Amino acid sequence: METIYNKLNTACLFHDVNQWDEEITKMMCTIYFGFINAKYNWIIKSFTEDDIKEVAKSQHEKWLFDYKKWGYLSHWIKAVYEWLNENWYSCNLSRTKDDIKVIDWLERWYSVWLWIKVDAAKFYQDKQDGKLDKDNYEDYKWNDGHATNLIIWTSRWTFSSSSDWKEMFLDSYFTKSSTYECDINEVLEDIDMTTKYIIH
Repeated sequence: METIYNKLNTACLFHDVNQWDEEITKMMCTIYFGFINAKYNWIIKSFTEDDIKEVAKSQHEKWLFDYKKWGYLSHWIKAVYEWLNENWYSCNLSRTKDDIKVIDWLERWYSVWLWIKVDAAKFYQDKQDGKLDKDNYEDYKWNDGHATNLIIWTSRWTFSSSSDWKEMFLDSYFTKSSTYECDINEVLEDIDMTTKYIIH
């Protein structure tokens, strides 16, 4: 795994896919979040849900993905990473358990992959207004897993938007608001799993 040192992400490209628009994709957050990360971080210019389904099918044929259940996150991260290197450009995958490094990546405007454990009903209901409203994210914690991304937004270097420097989730539910504000420190303290990833 290679580490980014001083590079800045100047792309910050949003996606337009929705994990919940088809029954077959509803359990594919662990594949969606890798593609979303790669586009935001300018590894790929675009991707389609057919690309995601191709990775899922390949993993299913290896008995590493079940369309009705979850599996090992590490398998899916590796699958997306290998697909990107085979079909686009050579890229790097870095991981860390150090939250200081995670903040450093975010402050250089990279999207960071992570896995959260929450009470899904409570968490997704609260985000409907575009923001997680609870002060203590322990209140969201439960055993529903979800793969997603974190960002600190900047309006592509112009710093002219009222949203600049807002801390957000970059999620895979495009038609249900794929971005919603959060407190990143609360995420890292209370609802995330230890290891974080970044494609660069």
